[in-house]
Amino acid sequence: MEPVDADLAVALIEDKKIRQTSKSVYLGAQVGFVVYLVREKVGVTLGTQVTLGGLDEKEKRSRVREMLKLALQTKRQDFLLFEEVEIIHLKRFFATLTLKDGVTPAGKSTAGTARSAILNLYETFGQPMSDEMQGAITSFWKGMARNLADMKADGLVKIDEGKRAIPIELYEKLLLAIMQSPRNEAVFCHTYAVLSANLGCRTNNTARVALNHMSACADSCTILFAQTKSDQEGEMEMFKRHMFANPYKPSVCLITSLGIYMACVPFRPGQVKLFEGSKPDNRFLKELRSFLLAEPVASALASAGYTADEIGSHSIGRKTLSSYCSSVSTIHSHVALCNRMSWKLPGAQPRYLQMRADDFGDCVIGRIFAQLPVNAAEFGALPPHFREATPGVRQGVEACFPNAPANLSALLELCLASLIFHRNYFRQTLHRDHKLFLSPLFADQSIVENLAPLIEAGLAHPQSRIQPTGVPTLTTVLLKMQSLEQKVDQIVPAVDGVVPKIVQGVTAVLEEKAVGLGTVTTNGLKEMLAQVLRETGVEELVQSARNGRIGPIEEDAANAERPAVRSLHMWGDMLHMVPEDFELPRSGLLQAWQAWV
Repeated sequence: MEPVDADLAVALIEDKKIRQTSKSVYLGAQVGFVVYLVREKVGVTLGTQVTLGGLDEKEKRSRVREMLKLALQTKRQDFLLFEEVEIIHLKRFFATLTLKDGVTPAGKSTAGTARSAILNLYETFGQPMSDEMQGAITSFWKGMARNLADMKADGLVKIDEGKRAIPIELYEKLLLAIMQSPRNEAVFCHTYAVLSANLGCRTNNTARVALNHMSACADSCTILFAQTKSDQEGEMEMFKRHMFANPYKPSVCLITSLGIYMACVPFRPGQVKLFEGSKPDNRFLKELRSFLLAEPVASALASAGYTADEIGSHSIGRKTLSSYCSSVSTIHSHVALCNRMSWKLPGAQPRYLQMRADDFGDCVIGRIFAQLPVNAAEFGALPPHFREATPGVRQGVEACFPNAPANLSALLELCLASLIFHRNYFRQTLHRDHKLFLSPLFADQSIVENLAPLIEAGLAHPQSRIQPTGVPTLTTVLLKMQSLEQKVDQIVPAVDGVVPKIVQGVTAVLEEKAVGLGTVTTNGLKEMLAQVLRETGVEELVQSARNGRIGPIEEDAANAERPAVRSLHMWGDMLHMVPEDFELPRSGLLQAWQAWV
């Protein structure tokens, strides 16, 4: 084994101090800063000014980008004169920052990126800013933030910055349109979108999902992230993100979408990433935009007051479902939501509110992100799954997902069950030229015929092969209430059938033994039994069950609020509470006391 080159190892580690994506973003701001210095004829060499002076703005930026790329790679440059750049030059640069249109003032995010980029430029070339310069920039920054807030208040600048979250109805319509498309790239786009949304992650994290990061855990799919933007050093690399199926909405169901993708894009031997190819995040954004500009999504966007330019990867992956979760649910933990979204908790909260080992909180978030009905027993629904793992199931998985890694076997069982469970939905919804219909699942009907009888989904029962996880107390109560309602629905017809039989049976016996003697009459017996049923509450119970009300019958609000009516009697030229012939009943002291009580 060759010895490690210490200098090369140091250089590689130094290069990892800032992520490559951040460097790419910084480069754009650094190019703008150098172009500004050239325009102001300060901070750059005379030769550079002459070289760039005769170029138009686009050519100038392109040439500066090439120069900066080479300089950043070699950590050497001979065209910037940092000592000539003064505080006023930095302030002027920040004050003139605009968006791509060249008119709209830059928001906090864009200005913040430019500030970090310039600090990085100084540090890269060994020219750290003085404390005086950094203090002046910090002070000026506060003024910029207040000026931007004033412009927003006056309506000169849009209040919301960046990409917008979209309503959940629009999100569902978008995913349905992508799912229905026969284009091959649409299969990738749908799975990428649903996975990003359910993970609640940035698009670069979705692009880097590896097959050995994925697994099935009971009734969920789990994914690990080795690194996120807020966890650069991988401290939460063992934090599992749980994602659940939605058997009631196939177009937004992650397990269904993964099944379609893996059936249409076969595994390659030695495959590492889920989404292969260069820059899958850019592929997704390009494909997403094509759907945003086409019907029926374009009309739905316009009706909701959105434009295609306001929707991006962050709209799907970071904003829509997190906003939905906060608006429809009170059963989730805020700490669990922050962990799921990789948001840093303020102050001392991370020290005392650690939930890395708490799968339950993340499971609840996963069920909400799956759009299972929060206020219904179906929130705890199981995914379509096989009642037992027979050899036929394993053969079906191997036939539909050849070359699949061994660690995905349990997950692929759920995917196959979901595809078979929704097969009729696919035939009715997907385009007839969809690539799924060319997969082994639809080409070989024997797979469906043999495995369909083994599939069950929906609410769990004691004999279920898997039991639901992440089910809060509210859902358990709703499930028991639903079970009670079903039992009551079964009891009412039984009671209706039993009561007449009891009356008829008792009547027959009594008539046989007593009616013949003349001591009991048929009509009297019926009246007596009816009175007994009223006094014991049976009649009331049956009536309330028929009306859908269980428990004591209470008066309607209108009757309860109506004042009691008393009859008055006129005799002796006066009104009396009792009639003239009223007499107190004869009784002893005990009876009088009981009547009074």
